[in-house]
Amino acid sequence: GALLAGTTCAQATRFWVGGNGDWNDPGHWSTAQGGPAGAGIPDRDDAVTIASASGELVVWMSGEAEVGRLMVEGSHGAVTLEGAQGRLRIAGDLSLQGSVNWRYTGTIELTARDGIAELDLRGMPLAGDMRFSGGGTWSMKSASGFAGDRALELRSGTLVTNGVMLHA
Repeated sequence: GALLAGTTCAQATRFWVGGNGDWNDPGHWSTAQGGPAGAGIPDRDDAVTIASASGELVVWMSGEAEVGRLMVEGSHGAVTLEGAQGRLRIAGDLSLQGSVNWRYTGTIELTARDGIAELDLRGMPLAGDMRFSGGGTWSMKSASGFAGDRALELRSGTLVTNGVMLHA
């Protein structure tokens, strides 16, 4: 048999479709931007994009969710992430662009295992606690902050601020 030095998981892409709704509704996920719904709820290997085509978009989160990367794009209309419970685990990059309202107060756990994951929050305040774990490196591309009395915990890994502000 052959011995493989390393393996790379193929990362699937999921796009939010169908207007306002619950993260855990498979009818809001597609494999193509603006494509047909029903692709299934994203998992830890998926690159996820939530974007508003026009007007305000609200995504409710509850329970547990895990993704490979998350980009929230509010350039064509505001995007709001709501919810008060659970945990959102992100294994790679987290990017917020345009008009994004992060009202999800559950824990955001960044779980990079290796390599460098980028954080590009553009100064938008997060409403939940943030936990870094997994042993990887997170590189901040822009200012980051938290709304109210939220916790920032670095359990393992390295956080590189690159000289930008971290308001915690």
